[in-house]
Parts: sequence; structure tokens; C-alpha cells
Amino acid sequence: MAKILIFPLGVGDTNENIYKRTYIPIKYRIGNKEIEDRFIISVLIDYLKVDKVIIVGTSRSMWENLYKHYAELVNEFDEEYWRNIGEKVGKSENESCYISEDDLKKIEEVIDKYLKKINPNATGGSKCKIIKYGSNENEILENFDIFMGMIEEINEGDEIYLDITHSFRSIPLFMYLMLEFVQYLKKDVRLKGLYYGMLDAYKRNYATIVDLSPLFEISYWIKGMYDFTNYGNNYLISKLLEKKIKI
Repeated sequence: MAKILIFPLGVGDTNENIYKRTYIPIKYRIGNKEIEDRFIISVLIDYLKVDKVIIVGTSRSMWENLYKHYAELVNEFDEEYWRNIGEKVGKSENESCYISEDDLKKIEEVIDKYLKKINPNATGGSKCKIIKYGSNENEILENFDIFMGMIEEINEGDEIYLDITHSFRSIPLFMYLMLEFVQYLKKDVRLKGLYYGMLDAYKRNYATIVDLSPLFEISYWIKGMYDFTNYGNNYLISKLLEKKIKI
């Protein structure tokens, strides 16, 4: 069983100098812990002790900044690689992508090393995925195929954690569809956390990270009611009630 975090990577600020883009440091509160970091992914990694992460971003996402962040944490920063990635990201647009997933392999490596640094039992196997902007039907379908392809990274018994704080608002929809589909193929896979960092509600010197997974659970109740009302099948409703009684 692996704990897998799926994280969308945004573009940060709009600084024309690609090497100066960044997220500002934010103090996040999750559970009873307060952790300050530029990347909410680091807060979730520290809190959840995940085995691997799947990072989703466009050709313009802050890949160079993400690399620098984790490479410095494991003392493996390669300035030449960082500048090369930044140059490719800087030239890229939705229609003309100069960066490939092969270019991002070193990012996967430093993230895996960081995961093992804070959790020696982490399995590793992190992945970086490049998606389109989704500005037309073809790009939407292409992104759908990419998210469906992520199912290959998920095995029976795995626990899935999703973050929806950054990047395009369409990404949570793709995540939802992927998770719905994977649970039909691999029934022993469950969403364990659906996290959102409430940056717009920043107060008391911290931003709260909320777990929205109870909203996803409502979809199970809807399906259970549909099965019972239309087919007299009470299996899913019984399972859900049994789970509630145990709680």
C-alpha cells in the first residue's frame, strides 16, 4: 500500500524574469501543526509522510523553481540544469512547448530523495506530468487522457491524497473523474484527503488547509441511493451505513 499525493503546480507570479518567479512563503495550518513554506506540497508531504507524488503542470508552470526548492533541501542543486529548465519554460507557450517530461526526470529524483529524507520507508516513484491549458475541446480530451494514464501509477490498496490549491480550476474536475474511474477498476483504492489551502482567507498569520474529502463521499451516497431506488440494490448504502456505525 502506498500513499500518493497528486499536486497541481501553478505559474506563481507574473515576473517576466523566469528565474525570479516564486510563491511567497506562507504559514499554513493543518491539524494542530503550523508549517511555513513556499510550496503547499512541502507542507502536505511533511504532514502526510507520503510515498510518492504526482505533479501536474503546464509547460509554463514553475518547474525550475520546484527543482531548486527540493534540490537545495537534499544538497544536490545543479545550477546548469536549473537554468536550462528555466530557459525552456520561459520560451514555452501552450501552442509551442519546449519542455518535455524527460526534461523533468531530475525533479522527480530530488523529490524522491526528499521523501526518503523525511520518511525512510517511502517507496519513491514520483512523476511529473505536463498537460495542456485545456482551452478547447481537443486540449480538454488530451488532458483527460493524461489523467486517465495516471491510473497506471495507482495500485490496489493505495491511498490517494489530492491538493487543489493551485493551477487551473479545471484540474479538480479531471482529478474527480480519474478517481471515480480508478475505483471501478481497482476497488481497494480510496481518497483519503482532498486538500485546499485557503490563501484568500489568510488570517491570524496563517492559512488553513482544509480537507474537503467529505464532499467526495457524498457522491457515494448519491450512487447508493440511485442503485437502491432504481434497482433495489442496497449493497452500497449498507456499506456506507456500516462505515458510519463503526465511526
